Amino acid sequence: MNRSNVSPLKTLMLVVIVLSMFPSCATKMSIEQAKQVSVSMADVPTFVPPPRRIDDILEILNQPGQFDKSITEKFRARADDVAPENADGKFFDDRGFAAAELGRPLQALEDYREAMRRSEQAGIHNPNLMRRLATRERGLGNFNLAVELLEESLSLSESPATYGRLLETYIQMGSLEKATQTLKKARLFCTTSPNRRNTNFVLRCDIETAAMEAFLLEAQAKYAEAEKPFRQHLALLQTVKDEHPGQLINARLQLADNLLKQERLIEAEIEARQTLKDSLGHAGKDSLMTAGITAKIADILRGQGRLSEADKLASRAIRILESSGIPGDAQRMGGTRMLLGSIKATKGDFTGAMEQFTLATEGVNENQYLYKKRFLGNPNYILSLVMTGQPEKAIKITTRSYETAKQRFGEKHYATAQRLALRGMAHHRMKNHKDAVRDLSQATDILISYQTEKGDYSKTMRLRIVLDDYINLLGEIHNTPLEKELGMDAA
Repeated sequence: MNRSNVSPLKTLMLVVIVLSMFPSCATKMSIEQAKQVSVSMADVPTFVPPPRRIDDILEILNQPGQFDKSITEKFRARADDVAPENADGKFFDDRGFAAAELGRPLQALEDYREAMRRSEQAGIHNPNLMRRLATRERGLGNFNLAVELLEESLSLSESPATYGRLLETYIQMGSLEKATQTLKKARLFCTTSPNRRNTNFVLRCDIETAAMEAFLLEAQAKYAEAEKPFRQHLALLQTVKDEHPGQLINARLQLADNLLKQERLIEAEIEARQTLKDSLGHAGKDSLMTAGITAKIADILRGQGRLSEADKLASRAIRILESSGIPGDAQRMGGTRMLLGSIKATKGDFTGAMEQFTLATEGVNENQYLYKKRFLGNPNYILSLVMTGQPEKAIKITTRSYETAKQRFGEKHYATAQRLALRGMAHHRMKNHKDAVRDLSQATDILISYQTEKGDYSKTMRLRIVLDDYINLLGEIHNTPLEKELGMDAA
């Protein structure tokens, strides 16, 4: 048979079938078996994009974009309004809301804080202001303060939007149980409230519960199931576009991110490009909203294997953030640096990747929620630790994150197995050969079963590295007492 006519995926499937026929081999893959899979992985081509170039995205960033000018002008006028000497809390609340819808989170935060201060001085306790301030505080990583504000807001007046922000905060804090309970409370409120026959109230409930369902499903890695409520959320927001233009743009970005997680890369790029045009027309090229969308497109290009282009866009997003005065320890900046680090890791530049990951640690070590979100589950960060001579740290992180993933996703899930494989690589570097064989043999069988021909390029590259490492490990233990102890033939 001419090997060039056999697709990588078919070769990969053949190896999986062989392994399934011999259970003893499935858990202890030999060198030859591992080489078969590794050779197949070498043949997997880089994603071939449609005829378009990075230049057209960079050109789009220099264009005015497309959005309803009448809506944008209304929000800009309000956000740019100068405060009179006797301005009350409501003025700053309204101005902060406009700034938030224009993708100006720092201005929104300052205005909301000032609104809260003046409102409290006047003896006014505004639950909607508390919710909006909580959202901005969460953006800086102040999760506990956000929860306090949201719970106080709910104690004053229940709102589907407040339940929505609380659920999102709990998910970012890693508390799925509390997030689930929050969704249940929101549904109960929406079905029993005296306002349930009010058309506007029902619309608000539908908008928020759709988003809550989607985020909760995504938190459980049920990405395909989350797509439907994400699309419902987007469609419902279209009906209130003139009131919440920024939320509408963000909703489309969330859909693009969901498609990326499903590895539907072309669809993800199409949605993200449309979002970029909307953001440029509404918020402008130097807005933080545009920076976030630019970073998301970079992430999609990373998944497609268009790494040089992804590097350029991620770097462009960082420059926008820096020029906007975003501190290094803010979620946006740290997340974007993590993305750039992941891109460099996928390119094989692990030293450059660690430089970005180190910058992303600024101010995070004291914030357990941000640290967990940013580092514990990031496979490119863990791989970079291993590849730059820090296996002990990698073992510590993966041991903790593996148990978390096992509880959240299940033992057979790709994300869980990936953590186990990276821990196996770290054990290999530490000469803990028995532990390395245990982890890698169990993980590779699961990882191979997930491999597709048109999946995420960076996942394919990580799997190739894992398999190459496993081949080297099996070679090292061949004809040693450990090979006999494990009851395997590493040859």
